[in-house]
Amino acid sequence: AEVGKAFSAVGLKVRSVAQQYANISPTQAQKNRLKKTKRKGKRKATATTRAKPGGLRRSIEMEVDPIRMQASVFVAQNSEGGKYAKKIHDERYVTWHRLGPGSIAANKSGKIGEKFIERAIVDNEKNIHEALRKKLERIGL
Repeated sequence: AEVGKAFSAVGLKVRSVAQQYANISPTQAQKNRLKKTKRKGKRKATATTRAKPGGLRRSIEMEVDPIRMQASVFVAQNSEGGKYAKKIHDERYVTWHRLGPGSIAANKSGKIGEKFIERAIVDNEKNIHEALRKKLERIGL
């Protein structure tokens, strides 16, 4: 049980940092600023095509397997941000080059961009090892 708790703590930390590093799509107002012309009609209040920023961040999941002693941080392909995650994580300079307006607005740390899950692991490597060492010392492993 303690091993599972240790990997759960590590997975939660990496997931939260990966969510901070993930790109975010622009809001409707940011999209409207990019348009050259203004739309004449008003959008209906019941319209369902509005932008929902943060789908990629909401899609980042974590799974712990204490038997195999591993924690996984991933984005499921069938989730809200599944297709976008693959493109953002692996296809920089292939299908996209620059950050969009939503990511630029949210980029306070300067770390939003490609390989967000891998960079979350690398940036927290010291914390991961320390957390695992403390938990395993507590149970005598």
